[in-house]
This record gives sequence, structure tokens and C-alpha cells, in this order.
Amino acid sequence: MVTTDPHALRGRDYDAVFDTFGAFVTDAVADGGRYASVATQAGPVPDLSSRGVRTTVNQVREDGPALRRLTELVDRGSLTPRVHATFGLQEIHAAHARFARGGPSGKIAVLF
Repeated sequence: MVTTDPHALRGRDYDAVFDTFGAFVTDAVADGGRYASVATQAGPVPDLSSRGVRTTVNQVREDGPALRRLTELVDRGSLTPRVHATFGLQEIHAAHARFARGGPSGKIAVLF
């Protein structure tokens, strides 16, 4: 499920939640599940260890000049991203299955 409404995620039914907004919808994660966030607008992620939930938080910040430099390197052919396969968001299950199989080097990219 992809949603921008935290109320749509009531209950502890989801094995994994990927939070890109920082709403900390941690109640949606099943006990023993996985919670990942790339945003911390609401402050630190609550401690979920008592429920056996593993958490991962990665800070993401804007850096326009660095992104421009990376774009220039890619455009010049000096930096070649290694992408094995791309999937649309509606194909997330197929992307996960492909990642789980392992094999060729290169990233599995999900396009939003």
C-alpha cells in the first residue's frame, strides 16, 4: 500500500513500513517487523525494540551543487550508475523478489 494518509495505516498489520515523510506511523508495523525512514520531521524515531521491530533511519538532505556535479559526471560518462533493473512503484513486489534472488551486480531501482 502506498498512502499519504497516516490514518490509513491503523493497526499492526504491516511487516515493513518505509516512511518518506517523517510521520512516524510506527503503530502500523507488526511486532517483529521492520521500520525504515528517510525523514525525521517529527523528531527521533520512537524506540520499538520492546516489540522486536528493527528500525533504520537515514538522513536525506538537499545538496543542489553536489547533485549538479554528479549529473555532470554522468553526462560526461565519467560515472556510470550500475542499475540491473528498474520497476515502477506498482511493481514493488516484483522488485523485492528480484532483489531477493541476488545475482548480477547492479542496483534494483524503484521509480516513483
